[in-house]
Amino acid sequence: MKLSADRLRILRERVLLFDDFQDEEILDLLQFAQKKGFTSGDVLVHENEKTTSIFIIISGQAEVVRDHHDGPEVLALLEPGSTVGEMAMVDGAPRSARVVARGDGVVLIVDARLVKNVENHILQKFYKNLSSILVRRLRAANKKMEAVAARGLTDASLDKLKQADLSGVDLSGLRAKRINLAGADLRTADLRDADLRGADLRGARLDGANLAGASVSRARPLDVDTADSSAETDFNESTEHYWERLMKSLAQRAKTTDGTDP
Repeated sequence: MKLSADRLRILRERVLLFDDFQDEEILDLLQFAQKKGFTSGDVLVHENEKTTSIFIIISGQAEVVRDHHDGPEVLALLEPGSTVGEMAMVDGAPRSARVVARGDGVVLIVDARLVKNVENHILQKFYKNLSSILVRRLRAANKKMEAVAARGLTDASLDKLKQADLSGVDLSGLRAKRINLAGADLRTADLRDADLRGADLRGARLDGANLAGASVSRARPLDVDTADSSAETDFNESTEHYWERLMKSLAQRAKTTDGTDP
């Protein structure tokens, strides 16, 4: 893929995935990327789609949208330099929302199955930066939960958790009676011993969530078939330790030369 010096500079400065990359390293990585133009209204990512790709907005804008029983909601606006789909690249999990183009632009699509072909030192940088992005997002989600708890779960603060992306977050012991988690993404979240009595869980995604010891008997509709009520889910460490394991896994993946996913 050919890129001008200005475009390479923009990638280095705006895209966290390319932090500490040299121009030639970016070009080596992007030779396995697909460059795709889009127009307003194009769906770049479909909700529940299973892929292993990460999307990098080069120009234009796109919206992250999630559908709910009361209609669609825009969760975020992606500007040039934004990335989306990092977790799917790690574990291939279904997309938790769709991404819709807002005007014309260009996106780069990097697939985990192809990026493994670059040199190991480039992969190590790439996965190190990827893990940093994931850690930032996890900490942001944790701060949101802490802010809500600190304010005593007022009606205004409860709404901040509605439709939130809390997948994989450690929420063990959370005291959240009557909390509004409608449409929230709680896949693989650690909810052990959480008090969710009376919580609004309509439309919440609970695939793989650990609900061992959680009080949910009077919670508004909970699809228990999608949650793991055993204590076997491996989220018994602190949040920081969990991400240390993830980063080690990513580093190991970067060193793998046979192309086998971990």
